[in-house]
Amino acid sequence: MTLVGRLDVGIEALLKTVENPLSTVFTTKGIYEACEIVLQHTPTSMLGEHPMPDAKANTLVSPELAAETELFKKAYSDYRAAADPMPFALKLTPYPDLALKFEKGLRLVMIDSMLVEHPQQIANDLNAVVRHYHQLEAWTKVLPNYDESERLAIVSEFLEPLASFLLNAPHLLAQRFVYSVSHLAHQANLLTRAGAKEDDLPDERNIGLKVMRKVAAGWPTFAPFAAALLLLDDESFSDQTDNFRNKQHHRIPARFELGHTQWVTRNRAEKRVSYGIGGRPPLKLEELLVPLAVQHDRACAVFSVYLDLIHEISAAIEARNEKSGK
Repeated sequence: MTLVGRLDVGIEALLKTVENPLSTVFTTKGIYEACEIVLQHTPTSMLGEHPMPDAKANTLVSPELAAETELFKKAYSDYRAAADPMPFALKLTPYPDLALKFEKGLRLVMIDSMLVEHPQQIANDLNAVVRHYHQLEAWTKVLPNYDESERLAIVSEFLEPLASFLLNAPHLLAQRFVYSVSHLAHQANLLTRAGAKEDDLPDERNIGLKVMRKVAAGWPTFAPFAAALLLLDDESFSDQTDNFRNKQHHRIPARFELGHTQWVTRNRAEKRVSYGIGGRPPLKLEELLVPLAVQHDRACAVFSVYLDLIHEISAAIEARNEKSGK
């Protein structure tokens, strides 16, 4: 029998099974149901090792995919068994209420909105770190129970997003603080400082450390804030994590748990160029927990002096309003 003839056997069975075959197959679900009927009645000698369609899932389920699904179900169950009884290792950040407590004109409405939103959003980011750190810590207790190929699949499915977020978080938070302090100090300057101009703050894309220092340096609490900020996303964290955040964005970073990268590196010192060959080992997730916890503690310390700076700004605005009678 030819290939077409063998398919005809299955198609004939389809026509006998379905009352209105045309209206049935011209739907997504109908197509898969029709394929299933055809394949069930087609001689197996022509089917080879092709997977059977799953009409309910509207997809092809191979034995490998089914086995991976079972692996993920078991791994996630093990993870929840480890995570659920564990207390959070990092402290959660409370959400402050920093709204101005007096009648507001247009300028005051703008800074008041920032005083409410900025700390809340930064607290959201800090608490996201707490949750994801908790998840990563629980996963590190589960991974050793699986062999190398299973760990590779589990890390790819569950842990890479967690670890990537956490390793980027110190830089993310530092930039949040820079952005917020630049805006809040600028708005407060316009309200309380003679000679302050709207043009003192550039376009948002150009806000950075230099801009923040320029617009916020006149506030006494800025000095301890800036000192605390220097410890966040510092060089020691970069060294402990193989400069992951920078390499992820600009080069090729280390893998997690398994696999080597960066087989060839080029190094330039003054006028000499050298090449390194050999590759970088993967980052072990359990070894990241301590430096990540240190960075979170430092981020919380920055948040504390950030709130002090905000209170100083709010007090200055209140004093200005009382003096002007507004």
